[in-house]
Amino acid sequence: MLAAGIKSGYNITYKGTVASGVVGSYTIVAIAVTQGVSGQRSFFTDASGVIRADQAAGATASSTPLS
Repeated sequence: MLAAGIKSGYNITYKGTVASGVVGSYTIVAIAVTQGVSGQRSFFTDASGVIRADQAAGATASSTPLS
């Protein structure tokens, strides 16, 4: 299971909203611990299931989707 923390050279952050015990929305961001060494890009995904990446900065909901 993917959880927040460091995994395979990336610092992974999970943020979710919970109402009545149910996760309504979430975001997951993975940023290289050492840019250019442990990873070349950062990644973002949310409940839409689209994975987005950015080589210059932390990926966001407006970053380019992976194809």
